[in-house]
Amino acid sequence: MNIGEIIKDALKYPLLDWKNILILGVIIVINGMSADAVSLGVTNTYVKWLLVGIGFIIGFFASGYIFRIIRSSLDGKLVLPEFNNWVDMGIDGIKVFLTFIVYSIPAILIILILIVSFFESFALSLESIGLNSLEFLLNPSLSVLWHGILIVSGFLYDLFLFIMPDGGIYALVGILYMIIITPILLVAIANMVYYEGEFKSAFRFREIVDEISSIGWGNLVKWYVTAGIIFLIIFIGINIIISYIFSLIRLDIVGGLLISLIVAPYFFMYFARAVVLYYMPD
Repeated sequence: MNIGEIIKDALKYPLLDWKNILILGVIIVINGMSADAVSLGVTNTYVKWLLVGIGFIIGFFASGYIFRIIRSSLDGKLVLPEFNNWVDMGIDGIKVFLTFIVYSIPAILIILILIVSFFESFALSLESIGLNSLEFLLNPSLSVLWHGILIVSGFLYDLFLFIMPDGGIYALVGILYMIIITPILLVAIANMVYYEGEFKSAFRFREIVDEISSIGWGNLVKWYVTAGIIFLIIFIGINIIISYIFSLIRLDIVGGLLISLIVAPYFFMYFARAVVLYYMPD
């Protein structure tokens, strides 16, 4: 396995068709509409939730196109696949999304623990000054009129104690888990694509482990670290440069739009191609 050739090919691959980069970029922009709506001043709750729903559904097409890139590359095609058969692409995207969710369950559980602990800390802050948490939620004006300062200071103190000794550990474990599981998750998705989108093939753990073993766990680590470092250096570097330039001219929204429209889709394509070349390097 020549890691250098894999990375070189993966970096050049998205540039074969700028039109498809822009189409995927538009999908990513729509997917992030709920976050953009806040910066654009949208305050209506129903509108924001509508945008969240639309963005969530549109996100499946981005995942479906990644699926399509992997399938096209496995078939030996050297050009980017077209955007067509949108229903099939959306269904494939749902499979990719569900695979991600299943492999992320331990991290999701950690997040739930953090959330529960967060609200427990909040409830204790209220009870320490004689308020019931349900009463507070039903009548939040109480905190503003009589107990605002005590609640905020007590809550921040509890949150600080929570994050430092315990929450930080949970978060670290969750991050480490995702770092470790991500390359295996990517191989699992490639395995699902290889079996024509058969969902259960993403969870044939022995087969996936055997596939990785045949290629070499050392090669997996080298590929993952190299691809990841390239991603961090270039992607984050470009993001910082674009954000900085457009912040100077007070056009932060335009900078964010360029990142979502061009930079993000480029690196989605890059990683998808790199996964295939690792999964079937020959």
